[in-house]
Amino acid sequence: MKRMTAGLLIGLAMFSICGTAAAGTDIENETPAMPANPPDDWLTYHLLHPGPGGAMPGDPNCAFYWKGRYHLHYIYDNGKGPSFAHVSSTDMVHWTWHPTTLAPKTTGHGMYSGTGFITKDGKPAIIYHGLGSGRNQLAFALDDNFEQWTRPVPIIPRDASGGQPQFHNCDPDCWLIGDTYYALSGGGNPSLMKSTDLKNWKFLGPLLHDAYPANIGMPKGEDISCANMFKIGNKWMLLCISHRLGCRYYLGDFKDEKYLPEFQALMSWNGNDWKNPCFFAPESVLAKDGRRVMWAWLLNEPVAPCGIQSLPRELELPADGVLRIRPLRELQSLRSDGQQEEAITVKSDTAHALKEISGNAIELEVAFKSPAAKEFGLDVLCDKNGENGLRVAVMAESKTLRVGNVRAPFVLKEGEDLTLRVFIDKNLVEVFANDRQAAVAATGKYVPENLGVRLFSSGGDVVVKQLKCWKMKSIYTASQVPRAEAGPPADERRTGYVHDTSINPFIVTGEGKDLGDPMPVYWDGVWHLYALSADFRMVPHFTSTDLVKWVEHKPAMAGKDICTGTVVRHENKYYLFYTDCGPQTVRLVVSDNPWEFDFSKSRLFAEADGSTYRKSTGFFRDAYVFYNEEEKLWWMLIEGRCPEVCAGLLKSKDLLQWARCEPICEPVA
Repeated sequence: MKRMTAGLLIGLAMFSICGTAAAGTDIENETPAMPANPPDDWLTYHLLHPGPGGAMPGDPNCAFYWKGRYHLHYIYDNGKGPSFAHVSSTDMVHWTWHPTTLAPKTTGHGMYSGTGFITKDGKPAIIYHGLGSGRNQLAFALDDNFEQWTRPVPIIPRDASGGQPQFHNCDPDCWLIGDTYYALSGGGNPSLMKSTDLKNWKFLGPLLHDAYPANIGMPKGEDISCANMFKIGNKWMLLCISHRLGCRYYLGDFKDEKYLPEFQALMSWNGNDWKNPCFFAPESVLAKDGRRVMWAWLLNEPVAPCGIQSLPRELELPADGVLRIRPLRELQSLRSDGQQEEAITVKSDTAHALKEISGNAIELEVAFKSPAAKEFGLDVLCDKNGENGLRVAVMAESKTLRVGNVRAPFVLKEGEDLTLRVFIDKNLVEVFANDRQAAVAATGKYVPENLGVRLFSSGGDVVVKQLKCWKMKSIYTASQVPRAEAGPPADERRTGYVHDTSINPFIVTGEGKDLGDPMPVYWDGVWHLYALSADFRMVPHFTSTDLVKWVEHKPAMAGKDICTGTVVRHENKYYLFYTDCGPQTVRLVVSDNPWEFDFSKSRLFAEADGSTYRKSTGFFRDAYVFYNEEEKLWWMLIEGRCPEVCAGLLKSKDLLQWARCEPICEPVA
């Protein structure tokens, strides 16, 4: 029972995972729900994933407006493979979770990126990549709540000779031009196909036209994933990502049944590396009044919990050809307790603290008079001394909008005033500048007492014509709480704290408490990491889909004298073997789920033949349990006395009755 006083080193935690095996299980449909008392650092007016499982990835997908409600799906993993969570809303601000019905259990494959569309005969349909199927898939809604769907249908295009062409099946999108459906399959060198009936597909080859402009500023072979093609203004927009760059878009037209871009731009600027905080995986919907509204997944931002979606953005392409990006107007319904200040002059190279305006759940609207300063703006989430805030600035010389560490291109016209709309939600900040640019950043961690706002100017005076502030109400009310679900218990489901081992290879609890004796296991695409608390009273629990970012859950068990053990799964049950460090014996707790083990139901482990490795002066501890595929039996290795210290072996068919075997290692006389 080795202790690690600096935390749990992730490299050691992975040491014995490959030896753990268990039978697969399915769960019934579940409905994500907010916990009754969400952790204080959880965002309050962004759409988030409250559990079960984690939204990593958390791509928004398959958006609709249908019969008075907006519907949006996003990816999460409930421990059974990637699934589509489903939320609906009347205003794209307040969301209600529906049962998860698009999941591997019902489709036969994982649910990966795609989009929604309405067929020629007025039926809602989705197109997406079926993870593990090797194909992009179609499915059609069977009810108006989007809770029942047809069995998926694979898309298998044919070339001119009737054969099946070789192409990359990934991140599809489908749209109508006249009476013809067109679908792309994303990735590098994306493909295009068409159909008149969604059954028979003709392969058209590459999506991009041979006349792709050489001077557009983006290589033709750049990755096009999470794609969404739609008409905006008098152009066709291809909204997408590349995994290297994050969210971006093209504007262009179709020519010769190929897409010919005329312009492209980024929507994410984070060192051109998706491993950094990134505006990622966009999705859009046509609102009931004709507005185009988009979301993006906020990948790698240090915010809680996981699966945060950006605020919805309205996109417009007016006659001047410059894309407008505005916060969704319905967000104004969250405003309360408005405040206003006017005619503030900030002298060159000084800062002006706002004494009456502060907060970490607010919207600011700041109108600057046509400025002469080289750099100006505001710092938000400042400490009591006005320091350590997140900077929002316009830098005239570099033609840049700065939001924290993000630098987005932005140019003010000669004599143009500047209006910044700044949305602050805990430690996340989203900024919109003159409806022509937008950027997102977060402070490194949430500090609840950092609430201050100050204005600043460098290289010239600046005049604030008007500054408005509103408190922003939470979008999560009691209606999101009571739904039952399969997964972590609804009361304090998890802390939501995300540990990034690429930054710090040690895992401690969210409260900074040390851990030891890792008990890792891999189930259905999710790593579960159980450990021991320094006071021997708890079994902390973390999950990950990539072995890098670990989401902290509420402890899986609380009790006393809890030491080294193993967690395994067998026939819809979860078995936690642990050492009772008082008498140095092995005990067992059985649970119906991997999130909660009842310490009061622990039982003393006994061998099938009644004998024991533990002698009167010895011990029987540190059980490691795994499934031996060759023998089709569960094996347990323990430390015991035979009568000297030895490595003992026991075997079982059901994890309850065990037969003692000869020690596999004992001292040589």
